[in-house]
Amino acid sequence: MAKDKINQVKQQLIFDSISYTKMDDLAAGEIRAMKNKIRKDLRIYVPGYSVLIAIGIYFLLRGPGASSDFHRRIYSEISEQRKILYWQVAPYFSLFLLVLSTIFLAIYYSKSIHPLVLDIKKCKKMAIFYRPKKTAMTLFNRYYITIPLSNNQQIEISRHDFESINEGDLLCLEMGPASFFLLNLRNGEHNIHVDDLTL
Repeated sequence: MAKDKINQVKQQLIFDSISYTKMDDLAAGEIRAMKNKIRKDLRIYVPGYSVLIAIGIYFLLRGPGASSDFHRRIYSEISEQRKILYWQVAPYFSLFLLVLSTIFLAIYYSKSIHPLVLDIKKCKKMAIFYRPKKTAMTLFNRYYITIPLSNNQQIEISRHDFESINEGDLLCLEMGPASFFLLNLRNGEHNIHVDDLTL
C-alpha cells in the first residue's frame, strides 16, 4: 500500500525541480478549505445522480403512459403491444441508469472525495520546497511560475508576487499528500496569491 502511494506521488511530482519535502500538520483553516471543496463537489455531482435515479423511477412508476407524456400527439392511445414492449424495456432502462450513474459516482468519489477525506483524517499536509521558473507575458500583463506537478506545470500570479520572487528563491507549495489538493503557495513567509489553487 505504501509502495503504491510512493508511485502515485512520483507520477504527480516532477522531482527535478524539488529541493526537499517535509510533512506538517494541517491548520484549522486548511481543513475547512478541504471540507468546503468536498461540499462544493458533492453539490455538483449528487443532484445529477439524483436526477438520473428519479428519471429511472419515474419511468417505472408512470408505466406505459410515460411515453405519451412526451409525445401526446403521436400516442393518444396506447396499444396492448406497446404496453408489453414498454414493460420489457423500462426495467432494463431504469437499471441501466442506476448502474451507470452509481458507477460514475463511485469512481468520482474514489478519485476526488476519498483522498480529501483521508487527508482530513490524517490531518497532514506535504510541504514541497522548489525553485520555480518564471515566465512573463508583459504584453498581455500575465505572469506565470512553474509548480512541480506533472498535470499543471504553470500557474498565473500577480505582477507584484512575480517580481518579489528572486532567482534562486525556494517556494513552498503545500498540498494534501493523498488528494494533491493545493493549499498554499509561499515565498518565505509571504503568501503568493493565486485565484484558484485547485486547477
